[in-house]
Amino acid sequence: MDRPTHDKLSLSVGATHPPHILLLYGSLRERSYSRLLTEEAARILTRLAAEVARLAERAMEQEIETTGS
Repeated sequence: MDRPTHDKLSLSVGATHPPHILLLYGSLRERSYSRLLTEEAARILTRLAAEVARLAERAMEQEIETTGS
């Protein structure tokens, strides 16, 4: 497997900010594998210098309910 390096990932025109990534997950279970996978992906992406935000499905449902009324 070809490992990514800074040179392989760099753009020809330099970016002025790190990539912004939003990870969405959701489950009704207390121990959610979706959440665990999202947390692991966030750790990896953060180590690759990305800015990561996470949003749970429950938070989205609450937002939709409050704005939809």
